[in-house]
Order: sequence, then structure tokens, then C-alpha cells
Amino acid sequence: MVAKSVAELLSEREGTRLDFKQDLSSMKRVLETVCSFLNTAGGTLVVGIEDQTRVVLGLDDVERQEEKLANAVASAIDPQPTVQLEIVTHEGHDLLLLRAAYAAGPFFVKDKGKDRGTFVRIGSNSLPASPEKVAELERARRMGAWDQEPMPGLTRNDLNRKAIKRWLDAVGERSTDAKLRGLGVLAEYAGQLVPTRAGIILFGREQAIHFPDAQIRCVVFRGVDKSRPVVRGEDNDVTVLDGIEEAMRFIERNTDTIVRITGRTRRDELDLYPNVAVREVLNNAVAHTDYAVEGASIFVALFSDRLEISSPGTWPPGFSREDFESGVSLRRNKAISRVLMRLGVIEGYGSGYDRVIAACRDEGYPEPEWIENGPQIKVIPRPHAASGLSSQPTTTSPPERARRPPQARMTMEERHAAVLAAIDELERPNTVNIQRRTGIPTRSLGRDLGYLREAGVIEFVGAPQTGFYRRK
Repeated sequence: MVAKSVAELLSEREGTRLDFKQDLSSMKRVLETVCSFLNTAGGTLVVGIEDQTRVVLGLDDVERQEEKLANAVASAIDPQPTVQLEIVTHEGHDLLLLRAAYAAGPFFVKDKGKDRGTFVRIGSNSLPASPEKVAELERARRMGAWDQEPMPGLTRNDLNRKAIKRWLDAVGERSTDAKLRGLGVLAEYAGQLVPTRAGIILFGREQAIHFPDAQIRCVVFRGVDKSRPVVRGEDNDVTVLDGIEEAMRFIERNTDTIVRITGRTRRDELDLYPNVAVREVLNNAVAHTDYAVEGASIFVALFSDRLEISSPGTWPPGFSREDFESGVSLRRNKAISRVLMRLGVIEGYGSGYDRVIAACRDEGYPEPEWIENGPQIKVIPRPHAASGLSSQPTTTSPPERARRPPQARMTMEERHAAVLAAIDELERPNTVNIQRRTGIPTRSLGRDLGYLREAGVIEFVGAPQTGFYRRK
């Protein structure tokens, strides 16, 4: 890939693969950014740019600054990474560019240790990685997949053979131990064939006991936010594989059909949401969800103006939204993806995005939004324009954001991202106005602020009653 010029970088927004820094005065934040690039999907750091206004300030004695940054990266990050440093001149100012490619880690800031010093990139923020994310980075280094690991305490009898036969019969395949081993449903452990995590998630007799969060939860909300749930999907014993059809039926039951008059005697009926695209999003959520994240399930939420399908987990290590949209394939769940491919649930690796977009365009639906929302990926299909409902993304100004309902169910990383965004936006961010801006409950916010202070991401300046928080 050809490296982008400074002019091209300045025309883009900060995000997963791009960050601007005014100087190297806060080396700690610079190192956290470098670590997050290495652990996520690579990226470019431009030093000498005011990150809010994009004013090109430049660096004095840029050769010494380059040496300072090179020494800091080499001595303060473990394992020692390989990065590319370059001095460039733009509009008469000297700038420093650091380019880091994704590499097998996890990389962490030494003086914080692996548990506290591993950072990942979520949007334009470099945040401490959760224990589950650190474990995923370590598996990526070993080239292992979480779903392929065996479950030694179980036997083949813990798999629902009738369900396996039903699914394989539908595609003309026989249910044999050799077949299931090849798919990654069974694995050898201590001389015996035992189910893998993928096998139990997809076909387990007691899947809800072993992986209670591996399911698709469905809720209808009255209005445009989550303050008033009115219909919840039934809790049942189906696996995520059978849950796809359950979720489609739930959406069908709780949405109206659009009747469109196209002539004097002709009436066309349309689904409120693009049926083919929604099924494809659900199929891909089952294939790519990070099932190692505890306390989070695939979540289908129907609002008055949109449908949201959220799945736990950020993009896999070494992967980004840009890769996803360009058709690059990187499977987090190798066994689950292999099974879904064989069963015809997914059609091809790396083709999901194009199929969703094509299905929407063919039927005249707005293209869905993909949002990295904390440690989850959210897809938002919009209603057909003929419905008369808004098909535009909902945007809120800062004062309106301050009045949104409490976010009691936000994950830790999602809360941290919201807190950091509030600190960046508010003039003198204290606990009271951060709470108003984010809607995070006061007790949770106190824990979050304490965690971010201990992690060295933020600091409190001034007296207890009149001081404020800022990034370090």
C-alpha cells in the first residue's frame, strides 16, 4: 500500500488508523497511541499538527525530536516493535511521521505492565484493553482461534446430534465424526474426541449453561432510545444458529408491511427493513461475534425510526473497517465460520458487506451504517423511504446529548470512550458535567474516572471543589 502524503492525511479525520499530535511533550500518550496502532490495525501518527484545528505548527530541531521518539519507542514498549519514522516538510514546517503496521503482540507500555499497559484503538481513542482483548491478542500471536479450543470436561454426547443431522442433511452432507472434526466441531484431547467451543455454541445440548451469552436477544423500544422497552423476545434454548430464524420472525412480527400503489390497480408490498440485507447482517454477526466477551450477546433492537443489530467485539486484531468494506477477509471464529460456510448460511469470506449494500440498493432501501461503538460493532438498517419514517442517521448536538437517558448498560470500554470524548469537548470537565454529558450513572462514572486516572490516561487539575479533568 502506497503511503499517504501529509496533505492527504490532513484531509482525513482522526480514527482507527490516524492520529495527530502537536508535539512530544506528553510522551506517555504518544506511546499509548503507538501501542494501540500495533495492537489494532496499524496506523500513522503525525507530530507537529494541532489535533483540534489541524493547524500545521511544525517541530523545532526535528532531527532531535526524531531521535527522542525512536529511543522512547524502542525502550518503553514491549515487545520491541518495528516502526517507520520519517521527517517531512509541509507548508514550510518540519513534521514527524511514525507509521506502525499491525503485528502479533500484545504490545504494551513497559512501566504499566501487560495488564494495564496494553492499548487498543477504538475510533479516534487509544484505550486500555480489556482482559478479554488482551487474551485475543495473545491467541492471534499463537495463530489460534478461541472457538477451536476443545472443552475437555465434555463428550460427544453433549452435542445435539439431531440438530447437526438436520442442518447437514439440508446441504446433502453426512454427520460423521470425521466430518465434524474437519469442521472444527470436534477436536482430539487426551486421545478422545471432545466438542470444541464452536461445537457447543452451534450445536450444544446445554449451550445456555456453558455459554449463556451466546444468543441473539431481541427487544422493541417505544421511541428512538432505550428508555421504554415494550416487547422482549422470548428466552428459549435455541443456539445462535437457530436464533437467526427466530430473530427474523421477531422483526417480521413487530414491523408493518409497506403497501405502495404503483398503478391504478397494482399494489406492491415491501418489508419495512430490507429482509435479505438484515438476514445477511445477522448471519455475519453469528460468524464474527467475539464470544469470549462475557455479559454481552448479539442484540437486535427495533426503534421507531431504525433497526440496530449489535455484536460483541471490535474488529479482529490486524483488521479495520476499511478492510471490511474493501472485501478483505479475516476470520475471528475459524470453526464457526467454516461450519456456516458449509451449511450455506454465509456464502463467501469477505463478501458480506457487498451483498448487504447490493440488497439495499436493489430494493431501494438506504444503505446501513456500520459503527464501532466501544467494544461492539453496530449495524443500523433504515426503513424504506416509502414508509414515511426518517431514513437519515440521527445526529445530536452536545446540549441534546446531555439530556439522553442513562447508559446503565454501556460496557466498560464504551463508557471510557464516552468519558474521554466528554473531557475533550467540555471546557472544564468535572464529575458533574461529565455525568450530564454522558448519562453514565454517578457510581459507575466514579469508578471509570478512577480507572482512567490510575491507568495514566487522564489527570485531575486543581482543588477538589473547583478543579477539572484533562488528558495527560
